[in-house]
Amino acid sequence: MVHGSSAKLRPQKGQGAARIGSKKAPHLYRGGKAHGSKPKMYSFPLNAKIKINALKALLSAKMAEGKIRVVDS
Repeated sequence: MVHGSSAKLRPQKGQGAARIGSKKAPHLYRGGKAHGSKPKMYSFPLNAKIKINALKALLSAKMAEGKIRVVDS
C-alpha cells in the first residue's frame, strides 16, 4: 500500500526515455515494496464437536470448583 496516483507518469512513446507505468513501482524512488508484508491471521475454524466438548469441559470444571449451580425446575 503506497500513496500515489495510478496514472502513467509520461506517455509510452515519443519521450526518448524508458517506459514508466506507475509511481508505485518497486524500482522507483519512494515506490512500493515488491512483496510487502501482509497481516497474518492466526485463527482457524473448529469443528462443532470440538466446541461442544470444550464447553462440557469448562462447565464440568466450574461445577467441580463450586462456581456454578444446576437448578432443576
